[in-house]
Amino acid sequence: MLPGRYREAVEEYDQRNLTNPFLVQAGPSFHLQHPRIDANLTSNLGIQDIINVLLDNRIPSHWIDHAYPYGLAFIDTHYVGSGLNQALFDDIDNERLAHIRTHTAPPAIPEYGWHYPSAQEVA
Repeated sequence: MLPGRYREAVEEYDQRNLTNPFLVQAGPSFHLQHPRIDANLTSNLGIQDIINVLLDNRIPSHWIDHAYPYGLAFIDTHYVGSGLNQALFDDIDNERLAHIRTHTAPPAIPEYGWHYPSAQEVA
């Protein structure tokens, strides 16, 4: 949901690991590891936790960029409801808008068959 945030994380990783830079998995087969997150903490996952899982699995940043339109549709669909959700989504949307000003909205990958999800798909 934050355009360019994962790319920034890859750059940060590379700065911290000069002798072992980030390398994406090469296909056509991919191996994904289960997250190394304590099950008791799953209800409190943050963006950095998710980024760490993506980095651990060497996920290409264009895959994450591809998910942006779906995330935008999800937020748009769920931006109503309780005041608690409203406050949470306000914070997320404000950060999203700041990232768009810096990085622009990422494109989806047409070959992956992207379409804007229906309300039923989002639900």
